Amino acid sequence: MGATPRFNRLMVAAFDLGAHTGVAIGLAGQKPALSTEMVGSRSIPHGARFLAMQRLTLQIINLHRPDRIVIEKPIAAGVKGSEERVQLAMGYRAAVMTAAYAKSVPFFEFSVMSVRRHFIGSSKLHRAKAKAATVARASALGWKPMTEDEGDAAAVWDYACSKMAPHLHSAVPYGGLFDRSS
Repeated sequence: MGATPRFNRLMVAAFDLGAHTGVAIGLAGQKPALSTEMVGSRSIPHGARFLAMQRLTLQIINLHRPDRIVIEKPIAAGVKGSEERVQLAMGYRAAVMTAAYAKSVPFFEFSVMSVRRHFIGSSKLHRAKAKAATVARASALGWKPMTEDEGDAAAVWDYACSKMAPHLHSAVPYGGLFDRSS
């Protein structure tokens, strides 16, 4: 793999996909704006949910002009839940990827474990503890997530910024300046 290109600015839009989608948008090295967007519920058909996700992504691209769209990679198998959960995860992913492609915005996805290891210092915490730790870390950075979805989106955003524009990334590594575990 080649060297990471250097940008003077890098606008990143990050998503934590789900019926309640967490969104983090901002320039690398600055504070991201966080929100939670409702794109579905059990009473809404899958196609309508995917269309809502695609429209949300296009709206964000048109409004914020991100240089990159990033998501936390959906887990396709081996998790508690139904076949429907896997179908929804992949459908949301496809909707975001399609919108990014339509607008020529590069799309990236990162594993949950890599994001957690970077942002909270561990990829081994169970789901509830990891989500609480993510919200606590984002809050400690002054980003004020209102939901777990926003906390997760903030973690994905921070990880993406650290990988794509390390010279602009300003968040202190988990554990302090001398922590090299991420």
